[in-house]
Amino acid sequence: MRGLRRQLPPAEQSAAAQNITERLLSQVFFQKAARIAAYLPFDGEVDTSLLISAANNAGKTIFLPVLVNHGKDMKFTVYTPEQRLLVNRFGIPEPAREECCYIAANQLDLVLTPLVAFDHSLNRVGMGAGYYDRCFSFLRHRKNWNKPRLIGLAYDFQCVAAIKTREWDVPLSGVATETAFYQSTPTDKRKQKKKEAR
Repeated sequence: MRGLRRQLPPAEQSAAAQNITERLLSQVFFQKAARIAAYLPFDGEVDTSLLISAANNAGKTIFLPVLVNHGKDMKFTVYTPEQRLLVNRFGIPEPAREECCYIAANQLDLVLTPLVAFDHSLNRVGMGAGYYDRCFSFLRHRKNWNKPRLIGLAYDFQCVAAIKTREWDVPLSGVATETAFYQSTPTDKRKQKKKEAR
């Protein structure tokens, strides 16, 4: 799946990012979110630059993940376009730690989440290190939660039939692709929304 993602032509990546951005900007939860965690794309992940720009223009505060404790844990820090970035041990750009001011994960309104694969039940496969599952593990202990809302960004081909879950996995509350938005029902059961009209 990661290979397919990397091989996607730049024009298709750009078009997908544009469609995903437009899809999210139309969502009420995005419009209401004041503190949004994003990521900088790596290894063919969906580009977030348009979303970050739109959020900045709307007066929202953007946060990026930073690896801490010798790379064992992940925290989020405020991000501005002029901020100095360093490449972490995985080759992913992140704000320089000496310039970081961290926010508690439960204070975020929305988290735009990278992924390798997802299913119709909104289970997610990441890069395998478990950073997002550990950082947002508190969400597994809430029966009804709205904050932060974890939204995966993906290409259509990253949707698979089923993902085997483990007890520590934290499901997403939605996934935006270039042609559809998948979300949980109000009763927290997972289902696929019909493809939206383009």
